[in-house]
Amino acid sequence: MDERVAMSDPDTYNLVYLNKALRHDLGLTEDEDITGKKCYEVLEGAKSPCEFCTNERLSRDYFYKWVHHDARTGQDYIMRDTLVPWRGKNYRFTFSTCLKDYVGKYLKENGEIVGKSAANEMIAIALDERDPDASIDKMLESIGEALKADKVMIFEEDEENVSATYEWKKEGVPSTIDKLQKIPREKAKAIYQGYVPSEVTIINDPERMNKALKDGNISAVKINSLVSGHLAINRKSFGFGEVVNPAPDRLKDASLLLTAVTRFLSVLIRNRDIYKRLRQLGNTDQLTGVMNRHRFMGLMQHIPQGEPIALICADFNDLKDINDTDGHEAGDEALRKMACAMCSVVDQNRVFRVGGDEFIAVAEEVNLDDVKEIVKKMRQAFDEQGVSAALGYGIFKMPIDDIEAAIAEVDHWMYYDKRRAKEEQHKDQDFIPDHLPKKPQDRRKKEKKTQNSKRRKG
Repeated sequence: MDERVAMSDPDTYNLVYLNKALRHDLGLTEDEDITGKKCYEVLEGAKSPCEFCTNERLSRDYFYKWVHHDARTGQDYIMRDTLVPWRGKNYRFTFSTCLKDYVGKYLKENGEIVGKSAANEMIAIALDERDPDASIDKMLESIGEALKADKVMIFEEDEENVSATYEWKKEGVPSTIDKLQKIPREKAKAIYQGYVPSEVTIINDPERMNKALKDGNISAVKINSLVSGHLAINRKSFGFGEVVNPAPDRLKDASLLLTAVTRFLSVLIRNRDIYKRLRQLGNTDQLTGVMNRHRFMGLMQHIPQGEPIALICADFNDLKDINDTDGHEAGDEALRKMACAMCSVVDQNRVFRVGGDEFIAVAEEVNLDDVKEIVKKMRQAFDEQGVSAALGYGIFKMPIDDIEAAIAEVDHWMYYDKRRAKEEQHKDQDFIPDHLPKKPQDRRKKEKKTQNSKRRKG
C-alpha cells in the first residue's frame, strides 16, 4: 500500500518522476521513459492542463491537501501537493493515498456503519488542517471525544526508546507527556506483545495492566481499560497510540474505530516526517548545510518587533582563484569550511548562504560590543579553517522596513574590509564606527541624479 508519488515541472507540466506504485496504477513499466510527457496526459488522460490543477496554490512552506476523485478508477485519493527545490528551480511534488486502501480495507463489512462514518468524519476533520501536527492533534481530539476517554496519546519509537509525542486529555485530567520520554523499548513490551495477531489490542485487566504499565512508565494515570493501536506501514513500525479509559459502552466501538484510524494516523505521521524533510530541504543550502536565502527572508518576518539584531555579512576572498587553480571541488570544500567556521560562532540556524560566496549571520538581542566579539571569533575560526573572508556588519532594530537596503548597508562595510585586505592591512582592526553608518546611496538613484545633471548642463 505505497503512496503514489509524482514530480513535475509546474511551468511546463513535464513529468520528471513517478514511483513504482503510481506506475503500477497507470499500467506503466518501471523502466518506461516519461521524459517530455505532460502530467495531465499521463495522470488524467487529458489533452490540456486540468481545470482543478493546484499549481497556483502551491508553496514550499506547506502541503496543500485535497481529495481527488479519479473518474477512470472510481477511487478517491487524499492528495498532498507542495513545491521542492531541485536543480535550481521549484518542482511540484505530489503524493496521494487511496482512501479505500487505508480505510475500507480495515473496516469490517458487518453493518457497523456508525464506526465507519465516525472514522470517515475524523479523517475529514484532520484533512482540513494545513499543518501536519495540527492534523494529528485534531485526530486525537476526535477519537477522545467519540470514545469518551480520559486521554489519547501517541508514542513514537526509535531504535532504543519510545517517547510520548502527542497528547489529548479530557478536562481535569493531568498531562503526563513530559514524564513519558525516552522509555526503553523493552519496558513497552507489554504493549507490543498485544499486537499479535491483530494491530489493535484491548487490555481490560486493571491489575495486570497497571503493574505492566507502571513498570514500564508508559502511563502516569490510573488505568481501568486501554485500547492500543500499532502505528505501522508496510511492516515498518512507528510506535503506537493509546486510548486510556474509554467509556465502558464504547469499548467495542473503540477497537473498530482505532483499527480504521490507526492506519491513517500512521500515514499522518509519515506525511509529517516527509513534510519536515521537504521543508528542511527548501530552507537549506545543499552545498554547505546552512540555511538559504529563502529561510533568511522568512526569519526576518518572525523576529519580535523592537528587538535589536546584527546582520554580519561574510564574503569569501578570491574564491575564483581557487576554482581556476584547484578546481570547483576545492572551491566547494572551501565554502563548506567557511560555513563551518561561522557555525562554530553562531547557531547553524542563524547562518545563511545568500549568494555564491556570500553568507549572512544573524545575532539577536546584541549590542555593539557583542557583535565585535562575534566578528573577532569569526575571524579566528576562518584562520583555523584556512579560509579568508571579508566581514561587515550593521545593527538594526526590528522590524527592518527594507531588508535589501539593510543588506546593502552591511555589504558597504564588507567590501571596505575586502579592499583593506587586498591592501594587506590588519584583518583584526575595527573597521566599523561605534554608530550606524549612513545608508549607501542607491545606485539607481545615483545614476538618475547624474542623468538629470547632464540634462541641466545640456
